[in-house]
Amino acid sequence: MRKRPIIFSIAVLVILLCISPVNAEQPEKLTIGRATDNVIQEHGRLFPIAQYLASRLGAERKIEGTVYLDGQNSDQLIIKEVMNGNLHLVFESPFSAALYQKTCDMIPLVLVKREDLVEYKSYVFVRKDSEIETMDDLLGKKIAFEDPTSTSSFRWPLSNLTKMGYRFVPEGVRDSEAINYLFAGSELNVSSFVFYGKVAAGVLSSADWVNKEENPPSYREAFKIIYETPNIPRMFVMVSSTLDSDFREQLKQELLSMHKHEEGTKALANYQINRFLPLTPQAVEVLKEIALQQ
Repeated sequence: MRKRPIIFSIAVLVILLCISPVNAEQPEKLTIGRATDNVIQEHGRLFPIAQYLASRLGAERKIEGTVYLDGQNSDQLIIKEVMNGNLHLVFESPFSAALYQKTCDMIPLVLVKREDLVEYKSYVFVRKDSEIETMDDLLGKKIAFEDPTSTSSFRWPLSNLTKMGYRFVPEGVRDSEAINYLFAGSELNVSSFVFYGKVAAGVLSSADWVNKEENPPSYREAFKIIYETPNIPRMFVMVSSTLDSDFREQLKQELLSMHKHEEGTKALANYQINRFLPLTPQAVEVLKEIALQQ
């Protein structure tokens, strides 16, 4: 049975500080969402933020604050809701954020600092006792990624290594000039596959590399890193371009100051978010670079 999109709502009051220009939308709703297959978890994370933003934006005009969760982890469903004017703010990783910017004209609003990280990189690693020293040594051998949707353990390293001229083919395809890949299904599986010799190399984010649950110390001591990607932002907040520009700016300022208020800090804690940060030129360039490849 297909999961249906789920929308959670609360009635809140929001002040609108300006008149919307022609062809711009001042929402009767302020809807936050993202693509996910874990509706309950994501609702618990996003709903407090929706409540907080609504309470901060004023009390003169009644607006319904909602959370939209597609239930199918589908970028296409998110794009549809944005284009229909039903979704205004999206919390997403760089590859989905770039897709939304490209296909439905969403605008990057702020960066997210979550679990003390604004950005990270990806590591390709092997066992220390192997003879592998460079990516060239992996030709004809196997590498383990996490899963096809992972930014740090698939999409970002694959993008960078492909640009460097390396080719990747699925496990079982014989090609001595390419690297065979498989999906391990979790970060711990990636590190375990390398530790026990099921694959020659694995890929983890710099955050997971030092996480003792995803890469136990006894494993990490046996590994060496042979390649690392450039840094990439962990998460963007994207905003619909149909919203009035002054309203977008108001949303941005509320997000940027959220960590300074007790209620804001409580709302952020549900998502392990430390704070929101202004966009950097580097972050904007990353989105452009990813969009060119999509």
